[in-house]
Amino acid sequence: MCLRAACHKLVSYIWPFITKQRRNGNTYMIEQKNLQYDVVSAGGGLSGVFAAAAAARTGAKTLLLERTGMLGGMAVQGIILREVYHQTELLDKFLSILKDLGGLYNLPAYPPGLLPVAINGETLKLALFRICRENSVDVLLYSEACSLDQHKGKVSGLRALAKNMFFQIEAPVVIDATGTGDLVRRSGVWHTESSLYAYAAVILTGMNPALLCHRWKQAFVQDGFAAGQPGAQYCGPLYAGSPVCTVTICTEPRRCLVEFPVKCQADSLNPLSRTQAIAEAHLKCFKLMETLNRAPGFEQVRLSSLPPQLILRQTPPGKALLPEASNIPENIAAAAIGETGAVQYFSLEDLALSQPGGLMVCGRLAAIYTHTNEMNTGAALATGEAAGVCGALAAQKGCHPREINASQIRETLELTLTEEKEEKK
Repeated sequence: MCLRAACHKLVSYIWPFITKQRRNGNTYMIEQKNLQYDVVSAGGGLSGVFAAAAAARTGAKTLLLERTGMLGGMAVQGIILREVYHQTELLDKFLSILKDLGGLYNLPAYPPGLLPVAINGETLKLALFRICRENSVDVLLYSEACSLDQHKGKVSGLRALAKNMFFQIEAPVVIDATGTGDLVRRSGVWHTESSLYAYAAVILTGMNPALLCHRWKQAFVQDGFAAGQPGAQYCGPLYAGSPVCTVTICTEPRRCLVEFPVKCQADSLNPLSRTQAIAEAHLKCFKLMETLNRAPGFEQVRLSSLPPQLILRQTPPGKALLPEASNIPENIAAAAIGETGAVQYFSLEDLALSQPGGLMVCGRLAAIYTHTNEMNTGAALATGEAAGVCGALAAQKGCHPREINASQIRETLELTLTEEKEEKK
């Protein structure tokens, strides 16, 4: 049986249990469990974990939901941590854990102890779990937020579906850290007709970057790629007749992340459609891998691992989800370093939606609508922490997150803005 047929058979088997359909007069139902929290962070990537940890450190009872079986999201492929404007206590603890686990590498071009640093993707998973455990964050894996509950224009909780459990979660603050705006879409704020695509990516071992550059001199190659510098990229064909792919050097030796130009459209509000799109993208990816292994010079290239989830990208809606970033220092909640080296500010309005009250965003979703690089790790960490602190304070005071004073968030994170630094001088 081919993989496609197996996937369809599996989905057709479990879907009646999820939707509670009747067969032969019997109703198949999964167990429901009621939970109560102050803050729920949906999405276990870097930003979602930091949001949950920051909320817990601020005194909120916090839950983290992750649809896959591990934390880290796409960051487990190995990342270069940079663009950090301010190193918080939580970030220092995170880096300390990574160092103890042997997953932190200084890049040769930078002095030891200074950012940027390369992070081992496999070690990252362990470090994020430790961050959650040490900050008393409850974690539910294989649990996907499937709907947002609202009452009189305010968030009252959400519903999540796990492998064999349906969770009804009561919470006044919910943070959408999914990266694809799952909860924002379901709240009605985002246009539901905006397209959502699954893109295929694999991590390969044994690829020779120098050989790739030598064969395809017309391709786009970043400095350091041929020498195997982590984070350096190549954009071009892999072999004769190959589509143009993006290859990124991973932090682990001899490993590369390859993004194939394969996209499969999914219904943004249909979990089954997303599963089918991901499976279809995988199948197309494997076919390209078979061709790659037959190409001269790639016989020894092997599939090392698949990212825990495929890259899901959406076409932005006709109008912005969030207002443009405010440049008023009093309203700034987070900051990161942009691509040009300038400081990128995130206002409270960039993180907290006006409607429904209690719904917040961070990470990639916040970056998209402030024109920040979506892969900016500094922005992911900064917006995650700021959203977590703001959400915890709002839950404790029983108010809208936008009613929290941004200076209180900065004070909690010990964040000093450039303007404030100059005034103190």
